[in-house]
Amino acid sequence: MKISVKKHVLEISLLVVASVAVLCSIKPATYLLRKWHFSSTVQFSADFESGSLGRAQLIGFTKAKIQWRLSYLMESRLDPPNPADSTMMPGSRWFYFRMTGVKNKEIQLLFRDTDSERPVYSYDNCSFQRFSEWECGAQSISKRFNRDTVYIAYSFPYTFSRIQQQLSGWGNNNCVQIDTIGWSEQGRPLQQMTITDFSVPEEHKKRIYLHSRIHPGETPAAWLLEGFIQTLLSEGPKTEHCRKTMIFHILPCANPDGVVGGYSRANANGINLEENFQSTEILTALEARAIKQHIIQLSKNRPLDLVLNLHSHVAPQVSYWIHTALSTSTSFYYKQLHLAHATIQNTSYCSEGDLLYSHLPKSCIEGWIWKLFRDQTLALCFETPYSRYGIDPQSEWVTEDNLQVLGKDLLHGIADYLQSAPNLHQKHRAYPDGVQRLVLAYPGYVIGYSGGNLLFKDGSSLLFDDYRQKTSSKLLDSADIQDMFAFPYPKGILDTSASPTQDPGRIRNELFFQKMYGYTEHDVIQRLTSITWCPQLVEKKLSITRINDVHKQLQKISRELDSYPEWAAYLLSAATYNRRNISGTQRLSTHSFGIALDLNTTHSNYWKWDYPEAEEDSDIGYKNQIPQEIVAIFEKYGFIWGGKWRHYDTMHFEYRPELLVEPS
Repeated sequence: MKISVKKHVLEISLLVVASVAVLCSIKPATYLLRKWHFSSTVQFSADFESGSLGRAQLIGFTKAKIQWRLSYLMESRLDPPNPADSTMMPGSRWFYFRMTGVKNKEIQLLFRDTDSERPVYSYDNCSFQRFSEWECGAQSISKRFNRDTVYIAYSFPYTFSRIQQQLSGWGNNNCVQIDTIGWSEQGRPLQQMTITDFSVPEEHKKRIYLHSRIHPGETPAAWLLEGFIQTLLSEGPKTEHCRKTMIFHILPCANPDGVVGGYSRANANGINLEENFQSTEILTALEARAIKQHIIQLSKNRPLDLVLNLHSHVAPQVSYWIHTALSTSTSFYYKQLHLAHATIQNTSYCSEGDLLYSHLPKSCIEGWIWKLFRDQTLALCFETPYSRYGIDPQSEWVTEDNLQVLGKDLLHGIADYLQSAPNLHQKHRAYPDGVQRLVLAYPGYVIGYSGGNLLFKDGSSLLFDDYRQKTSSKLLDSADIQDMFAFPYPKGILDTSASPTQDPGRIRNELFFQKMYGYTEHDVIQRLTSITWCPQLVEKKLSITRINDVHKQLQKISRELDSYPEWAAYLLSAATYNRRNISGTQRLSTHSFGIALDLNTTHSNYWKWDYPEAEEDSDIGYKNQIPQEIVAIFEKYGFIWGGKWRHYDTMHFEYRPELLVEPS
């Protein structure tokens, strides 16, 4: 009996095991069949105007609540390689694709090689809306679509066909003339609109040039320009006055091939037109050539008054790029601020805190125009955001409609700028000379002066002048900010017939530099980046701060010096960041902030090495081996030289643009 029971238990156990085995073999087959059924009907394509998609790869099929979810890894398509600059990474931000077979399916898309915060979608490829915030994750979206076909894009699309449609309508206006100024690499027209009241003579009219879509993926700039043009052609006393007193030359699509092809930042041949304006003739794209020739023609009798390069960027702010006085001129710098403030007064989408500052890049259209016309033509870049109008989570999201409102505001800002006198420059002229220099040299940080204090952009302040008389040693050890300007820095070739008698730039207020570059070693290191110093002659990695674009200035110096092999011996063993005190003192070296560079000590001189027994007040001679041509290149980009000090340090250069700019 016991044996029989055991036998039945064993048989039942074997039956259960067999049943489980059968079920386990069936479940994967059913799962794979269901996965194939759901995923095979979902198709991706970008074979339409401005479409762009690298690859869509199914990476997951999971149960999400009561729905099955299909997860795809979405890779953006890279722009073609850039033949004009092989070091420039191809763009990949823009995506715009169609999905079919998605109705009632939970779809998750994980994006790679792009940075969209909240993409847009449309069921008819006309009316786009953003995915809701709860549908968006970190570089991903998840949504159950209620129609079979959906179009998804990085931002609101603006096609070349729409441009043609708009031009067709605008061209019927008596105040509009449309001309073709050139052709793209693939034979598409570069069409420029001239908008003015043609019944009024041109002689005294202000002349403005604008273009958009140099970077084809920056579609918000196109929506802004549409609002700008619509407003300019509308009826009303202000716009009528604009047309009577101004001539607008507008190129709505500077890169038609890139727009049609769905590229992010390149034309059909892979050239980034934004960086192409000072390339050699053979490497200059047809589109850039046509724009350059057109601007030269427009400027034949007198230079243009204003050139605006319209762009869009990932930063959540509307902004002008204000170029420093060091890289342009004091008068040009204040013209930029005048335009920016006139625009800010006309819009709720931008504030003074949104303005961005940089040294003038030579390769873009602004750098090319500066080279030709200097202060006569104000040329700068205006940026719209893709996402929000501000970093506050409650900030308004960018839409096609509010971009067009921003275009209207921009027009009114330009009109006010061209018809009003600047007052900011007059205000700054009332500041002490040193404050004026600091405002010009560090526009991203120093904004003004009040009650004896230097004012910073973040709302903080530092005492400018303590009004104390100081000995030479006290100037070094306890300088206020005003003391930094105790001795004027002699820019240019050093008179070697006489030794320097002062120490211009050797006096520093430590708090001022800590305010910008970091109070602690950790703060400073967080702001450092790496550049390759003289890649042909030296090829050494150097750590330098990103603050105030010091790294970019040092890269420019490096590129220039790298073309002089006869100077290679001086450029070897260069050293930058090093957290330390100045020898024999409690004062931090400017190397501690990542703003200084020492050249090869073998070919340099330092007063303490040459006169080891000397003190600060000792009589010493002067020695130097560094060529003045090297010094001139450093000074051009904001670095002063320790070889112009009585207590000379000829290996030493530090970023001190406040001693090189000139208040007018």
